[in-house]
Amino acid sequence: MTYTFDDYHEHMAKITDIGKAMRLQRWDKNTYMPHEGTHPRARQIATLAGLSQTLFTADWVGDMLQQLITDDTLSDRQKRNVQQSLVDYNYAKAMPAEWTEKLVRVVSQAHTAWVDAKKGDDYSLFLTSFKQIVEMKREESELRGYENHPYDVHIDKYEPGATVEKIDAVFVELKKSLLPLLQKINQAEQPRTDFLFRYFPVDKQRELSNKIMPIIGLTSDKSRLDTSAHPFSTRMAPSDVRITTRFSANNLMESLYSTIHECGHGMHSIGLNYDDYGLPSGEYERPDGVSTQMALAESQARLWENNLGRSKAFMDLLYPMVKDTFPEQMEDVSQEEFWKGVNSLQKGFIRTDADELTYHFHIMIRYEIERDLIAGAIEVEDVPNIWNTKYKEYLNIEPKNNTEGCLQDVHWSQGSIGYFPSYSLGSFYAAQYEAALRKNVQDCDPKLALGETKEIIAWLKENIHQHGRLYSSEDLCERVTGEALNIQHFIDYATAKYAEIYSF
Repeated sequence: MTYTFDDYHEHMAKITDIGKAMRLQRWDKNTYMPHEGTHPRARQIATLAGLSQTLFTADWVGDMLQQLITDDTLSDRQKRNVQQSLVDYNYAKAMPAEWTEKLVRVVSQAHTAWVDAKKGDDYSLFLTSFKQIVEMKREESELRGYENHPYDVHIDKYEPGATVEKIDAVFVELKKSLLPLLQKINQAEQPRTDFLFRYFPVDKQRELSNKIMPIIGLTSDKSRLDTSAHPFSTRMAPSDVRITTRFSANNLMESLYSTIHECGHGMHSIGLNYDDYGLPSGEYERPDGVSTQMALAESQARLWENNLGRSKAFMDLLYPMVKDTFPEQMEDVSQEEFWKGVNSLQKGFIRTDADELTYHFHIMIRYEIERDLIAGAIEVEDVPNIWNTKYKEYLNIEPKNNTEGCLQDVHWSQGSIGYFPSYSLGSFYAAQYEAALRKNVQDCDPKLALGETKEIIAWLKENIHQHGRLYSSEDLCERVTGEALNIQHFIDYATAKYAEIYSF
C-alpha cells in the first residue's frame, strides 16, 4: 500500500487526541477530582495509554514511516517530522504494551499515595508505590539496554543524548564557579527580606497572578489558572493551556513566581503551530506523553521566572502592581529593597522556593539519589536518611521532617525518574537564550519595564517555540545562539547580577 504524508498526519492526530484526553484526565485528577476517584481514574488512563500505544506501534505504522522516509517529494520539515516519528516508533516498540499499561496504573495510584504521605508526613504511605516505580524503572533500563550506566536510559528519555558522564561533568564545572560566588554572597551584607513573609490574603494573590499572566502572554481566552499541590502546566491545544499554582498566605513569592514560571511553560505551548497538531513539530511530547526536550521546556519557564521576571527592569512594572494589590504590606518597602529581596539567597529545604544559585544543589541531590537508586546502589527505604545527609553536606541544613524533605516533589510519584537534571540544564539554556534575545530585540529592558512584551514573545515563538520537537535541546540552542550549551553564560549572568545586589 502507498501512504501519503496526509495519511501519516491524520493518524498521528488521532493518537494525539487520545493523549490529550489523558492529559485532561490527569489535570482533573490533580485539581478537582474527588479523592475516592483515584482507582477508577487510574484504570481509565491506563486504558487510554494502552490504546494509544496499540495505535502507534501497529506494524503498518512502521511500514508507513519507512516508506515516507524515502519519499523525495516531502519538504525538509515534513521529512524531519517523519524521521522523528520513526525514532519514537522504535522507542515505543522496545517496551511491551502490558508493561506500559502497568506503569500507568502504578503511577496513577502512586500520586494519591504521595499526596497522603506528604500531607501526613508519613513516608511509609508512599513506600510501596515508590518501590514499584523504582523496580519498573530498573526493568526499563534492562529492556531498553544501555552502554555505560542504567540511569542513562532515563536521562535520555527527557533529554536525548544526555548521560551520567555528561551530567556529572556539568555539575563539576558548576561547582567550581558557584561555590566561590556563594562564599562572597554569604560574607556580604544581606538584603532585607522580612516583607516577603507578611500576611498576603490568598484572594489578592490570585488577583495579582491574573494580572501578570496576560503580560507574559497567557490571556483568559486561551488559558486558565487553578491550584494544585505541585504547580504544573498542561496543554490540550495551543489555544487551551492550563496552569496551576499554589498559595501560601505568608509567602508571596511562592505563588507569584510559581505563576510566572508556569506562564513560561504555557507560552512555550501557545507558540506551537496548530496546523501541525499531532506531528512532532506541533507537540513537545512523544505519543506516550513524555516530553523529550525538558531542558528546553524548563529554559522557557526559567527565562521568564528568573532572567526576565526578576530583572531590575521588570521591577519597574511588577513593584507598582504588588504595592497596589498589597498597599499595607508594602508601605515601608522601596522598589530597590523589593528587587533585592526577591533575588536574595535564602538557603531552604524546598526546591521550588530556592533562589537561583542554591537551587542547583537541590537538583544535584535528587540527581544523585535517582542515579544510585536505578543502579541499585541504594534502596527506596534508604532515601529519607540519604536525602537528609546530602542536605547537610551541600547546604548545611537538615529537614525537620519528610514533608519538607524527600516527599516534597511530585516527580517520583509520577514515575518521572531522569527528569530532575533538566531543571539545572534549563537554567543554563535560559541564560544563553537571554543573551541571544537581548542581541535581537532592541530596548529589551525599557519594553519589559512598560509591560510591552510582544516583541519578546514573537522572537521566542519564531526561533524556539514553533519548532516543537524537530530539534533536540542542544541542537536548537546551537541553531538559535550559534553554539552548543555553554554554562559560562549562566555563570556570567549570575555573577553580574549578584555582584550588584550584594555590592562586591
